[in-house]
Amino acid sequence: MKILLLAISLVLFILSGIVLIRAYSLPPETIVEKTVTAVQYSHEGKFDYLVYLKPSYLYGPEPEEPILPLSEINYPAEYIDTFRMTFDFSFMPDKPVTQVKENVEIKAIVKRTGEDDEEIILVPETEKTGDFTVSFNLRNSGDLLSGYIEIIATVYATIETETDLIFENFTQSMTITPSGSLIAVSGDLEETKTGYFGDLNYEQQGQFDYEVLLRHTSPYGAKTLRPPATEPPEPLPRETMGTGDIILSSLVDEMAVSFSYDLNANRPIEEQYESVTVEAIIENPEKWAKTITLVPTTSKNGNFNITFPLDLKQYIEIFSVIQQETGVPISARNLTIKVSVNVTAKTGNHMIESEFVQRITTDLREGIVVWSGGLEKSEPGTIDITENTINHEKFIGIEVRQLRTISPIVTSIIFLMLLFSIVWYFRKSPLELSEIENEAQHIAKKYKDIIIELDALPATKPGETIVRLHSLEDLVKAAEGLLKPVLHKAGYEDHIYCVLDVAIRYEYRLGEKDI
Repeated sequence: MKILLLAISLVLFILSGIVLIRAYSLPPETIVEKTVTAVQYSHEGKFDYLVYLKPSYLYGPEPEEPILPLSEINYPAEYIDTFRMTFDFSFMPDKPVTQVKENVEIKAIVKRTGEDDEEIILVPETEKTGDFTVSFNLRNSGDLLSGYIEIIATVYATIETETDLIFENFTQSMTITPSGSLIAVSGDLEETKTGYFGDLNYEQQGQFDYEVLLRHTSPYGAKTLRPPATEPPEPLPRETMGTGDIILSSLVDEMAVSFSYDLNANRPIEEQYESVTVEAIIENPEKWAKTITLVPTTSKNGNFNITFPLDLKQYIEIFSVIQQETGVPISARNLTIKVSVNVTAKTGNHMIESEFVQRITTDLREGIVVWSGGLEKSEPGTIDITENTINHEKFIGIEVRQLRTISPIVTSIIFLMLLFSIVWYFRKSPLELSEIENEAQHIAKKYKDIIIELDALPATKPGETIVRLHSLEDLVKAAEGLLKPVLHKAGYEDHIYCVLDVAIRYEYRLGEKDI
């Protein structure tokens, strides 16, 4: 027990000394660079589209016979003096624009059998602003009305919005055709063209009007004739389809695609700016690809939605032209719509500067418009920063600064415990046994079954004979022969062993001289 206590005290003192040394050799604190996420954000993009279908027996309404031109009126050629004509143009956006500028030119192409075409400028290129009207005359001089005449009005428009410039062109024609002694005026006098740019939808509308001035020598005198007023036919209703519907590309008349973008963050967004570009990529995989800009790079503020037209027929024709040019077989007619958004946003002291790209793809060769790539896309992002943080160093799971307080106290207590163990061990441990004591203990163990320990031996009786033996073995043999026990008394310097018989005492003394 004493040795165990001494050993435990010594081990604890050594361990406490190691802890004490480490507590004062290690720094209590260190500065550590740590990467933390300051802002979490996500880009959310979504494509949507609306398809206007051609009249068809499959979806309706059933196709009707082609409608004749709005006017096809005959006039006697020999009595006509002049065609007095006007052309009106209007640009009609669905939201206000900053300015609309146009350049207009009107010309007549005269075609006669066996001769080269003749071009007559009726209105030279003229700059206009906003909606306008131009007037011009076509005089019946020489053999002008003996040939086929096509009157063509061309308008080049520049539309300025707060953020963009839009360039458009508009062309409308009407014809004057000789037929024997008569001439026929034909063609739609009114024509409308729709367009899209970004989130701006608009219409361009042109309208011809004319008066026929007869010569004074005509049977009717110098009379002015006007085209008969006719109501334009009611447009056929068009069926529409959207996302989730099975769309046959051959029945698509028009397709309007929209894209919406949202930026979400776990902190309030104070300012948000984007530049967005929309491209169409037509591709014969692993052979060639061509990129066409649908929406040039446009600036936006905040979350936005843009709409743009998609002409499937145009891209199918481009595939055919490129195949004829290259002679390379087409394995797939992939059409990809790619939207690229570069966003800059301020959230507190941090700036989000990121690019988001979303694509959808369809194979026009299949005849069914099926978009792959996902109409909706979410892309997460983070702003990570590096911060200096104070790290409290630890040893054996306890902070060093606490160990500097605890370890001296614990070490002192264990040291006192060690001193106590040492003193107790050396003061209270028995003296080293002599050789006689060692032999006595050996005898006690060896003959424990026949030796009886006594504090005092029986007193010698009168007439009792004492027989001293020279070895314990002889005494043990005598005891076994008499069937008597061996009596043992321990003295200060010797040990007495004896066997008592009736009048004889057999005795053996263990002393220094006997060892």
